[in-house]
Amino acid sequence: MEATIDVVADEFAETTATPEGPIELTGSAGITRDPDENDEVVLETEDGRRSLGVRDVTVSQGREGKPAIEVETASTHVRVVNNWIPTGIRIQRSTGEEVELEAGETATLVSDATLELGYATTIDLSVDFR
Repeated sequence: MEATIDVVADEFAETTATPEGPIELTGSAGITRDPDENDEVVLETEDGRRSLGVRDVTVSQGREGKPAIEVETASTHVRVVNNWIPTGIRIQRSTGEEVELEAGETATLVSDATLELGYATTIDLSVDFR
């Protein structure tokens, strides 16, 4: 299974680059804020680190060797873990259901969803079972 993420900058967000379009994910990835890069929100994979094109001081930075958010694709679902964001992650499922994922909680997604991180960063997550 594959998933793609596409960052949608809130109208109040400070963008850092023109969005490159959706990013394909396989395996696991981390999303975190990099305070050394002017609070840029980044995606960390085994291939390296990539800017998501937005600065948001309200997205938590990684700590204890873990990113703020983990996204892991599996054959039947996508797992989202909120490791450190104290304000929570708001998840809007394609079914219309809304879930608030508190720090330390995990959600399992089987279809497209929108993830709101911090106050100005929104990620569209598309799930594709191939």
